[in-house]
This record gives sequence, C-alpha cells and structure tokens, in this order.
Amino acid sequence: MRDSRRVLHTVVVASLLGIAAFGCDSGGDSATDVPSDIPDVPEGHEGTVEDGGEDVAPDDGTPTDGFDEATAPEDAPVEDAAPRDEGWAETDGGPMVDELGTNNQDIVGVTRVIFLGDSITATPYLTSPWSDRIRDDLRTLFGADTEFQNYAAWGARTEDLLGTDGQLARIDTTSTSRTLVMFTIGGNDALQVIGDDIDPSLAHMVTKLDNLREILDWLYDPAHFPGGVFVVYGNLYDPTDGEGDFTHCGVGASYADWPVVETLANTVNGWYLDEAMAHGADLLDMHGLFLGHGYNNTDTANPYYCRGCEPTCPCPRWFDVTCIHPGSDGHEALAGFFFGIVSR
Repeated sequence: MRDSRRVLHTVVVASLLGIAAFGCDSGGDSATDVPSDIPDVPEGHEGTVEDGGEDVAPDDGTPTDGFDEATAPEDAPVEDAAPRDEGWAETDGGPMVDELGTNNQDIVGVTRVIFLGDSITATPYLTSPWSDRIRDDLRTLFGADTEFQNYAAWGARTEDLLGTDGQLARIDTTSTSRTLVMFTIGGNDALQVIGDDIDPSLAHMVTKLDNLREILDWLYDPAHFPGGVFVVYGNLYDPTDGEGDFTHCGVGASYADWPVVETLANTVNGWYLDEAMAHGADLLDMHGLFLGHGYNNTDTANPYYCRGCEPTCPCPRWFDVTCIHPGSDGHEALAGFFFGIVSR
C-alpha cells in the first residue's frame, strides 16, 4: 500500500514534492494553444463495470464544457453563509475533523465500490485517474474480490446523476452487496455562470444544491442498497488559489475571470458540508487540500503560497493545461485523500 494512501495531507504532499508538477502556460491568445499531444475530448464517456458487472451504455448527447452561459433565476433564494478561510477545516470539535474532511462513517465490510460524477472521476484524458489508482488499496482494505463500477461521465452536472437516464439509474438496486459510493460533482454546474457576480452565481448554485440533496436522498434510501451503503464525496476546489484569474492559464482564453470565486467556493462548500452532516455522509475537503497547488502556486504574494509544503516551496502544481482538471500528480493526491477518508 502506498504511504500516501495511509496518511493525512501533509505526508501526501511531502511524498509528491519530488515530482515535477505539470505547469500551465502563462496565458494564450486562444484555446488553440493546447499542445498537439493533448487528446480530443470525447463526445461521450462510457461508464465501465469491472469484476463481474455488465457493460454500461455510453451517455447520450454531447458533454458540456460549461460555457453555455446559463442564466440563473433571479428569484432563487440565496442562503447567507459566511466564507470560511483555509478550506474551513474546523479542528476544534467542529464537523470537519481535520484537513481531510469529516469522519461520520465507520466504513467496513464493503464488497462493491461505485464511482459517480464528472470528469474528475471519469477522467478520459488520463490513463490512470484517481478512481483507478485507489483500487489496489481498496482491495487491500476490503478484499481481493471487491467489485468496482464507474458510471462517472465527462461534463456531468448534478442533474446528470438524476432521472431515468441518469447515473443513479444504472446502479443495480437488487444487489445485496455492501456498497461504497464515491463521487465528485458540481464543478461543471459552477462553470455555467463563470464570470458572474456573486449574487447570480450563488442563486444558480442554490438550484444545484437541490440536486445534490436529491442525489444523497436517493443514495441513502434503504430500498436502493439492501446490503447497506456508505457515501463519500468531494467539495469544489479552486484551481486559481483564490485569485479568480481563469484567463491566465493554458487554455484560459475559453474562460472568464471570476474575482468572487473564493467567496462562492466557501459558501457553496458550506452547503456541501451541511448536506453531508444531514445525511451522515463524509465530505472530502478538496477545496482546502488543493489550495496552494493551483496555477498560482509559484506566486509568493498569494496567501496560500506553500501552504502545508514547508520547508520545500513552492507546493507542486496539481492541475493540467485545461486549468480546471487535476493532472497526474493531482490524481495521485486525490487517490490518497479519498483513501484516507475511507480508511479512518
């Protein structure tokens, strides 16, 4: 078992310091500045089922890149949640027990693992995403016969997990396996309003919060998992290290700067935490863990510069040329973080 899979964030960071992080360009005139060896984004990404499962049909439709400038309803309620600095990990008895996140479940006896969500988990642009890298450690923890299923899809938003054609509908609800569900979701929802002011951005994300709540309600319905279920999911990270300068990295010409991104992330992640606590799920604080590893990681004036990486600075960069997706090092870290939550 890799050491980074058995320890907390500081040790994982230390294990990665010697790896050269993939750096984004300082900026480009257009999205065509992507290196020629970057594979094209697939028009659909099939979920895969391993170790005895059945093949899953590919998603219908074209995946979103998050730039359709969807308009949030003006009358949507906006909750008053104060931003929390440093990834709002509350180590003094609060719900975030440490820098990894919460510890609401004693995850034991798992025989089936299901991955859901977006491209962070589907990751067709990498040969070995975190959802693959974590499998050997999970087999060591739960047993060599552990079954794995991945229904995550490129471009997925919260609504893509729901409905008769959604990812949840693909799950075999007759199985008596004790199941661990892990997912990442919400980044593409946020990208729908990238560049907007805080009020419309939050109003838009409030509507997505209802989807998250419905997802968790479904997952914790005993009728869907007769053998029992555990749920672990990540919150929203910020690849700009709080700067909101989305147009200054790699293919950033496709984006818009978003000065309110840190306030948005802290507020929305507060909602994510509330839902985890209400349902008894565990939340991985991807936001706090990735601060200082974004594409402003070398800026000594950034408040998150070398956060948790001292004395070796700067922290490794964990994002690739797309600016919003973790690179190989980021996925290695994510595998360790998710395993840390599961194996507490």
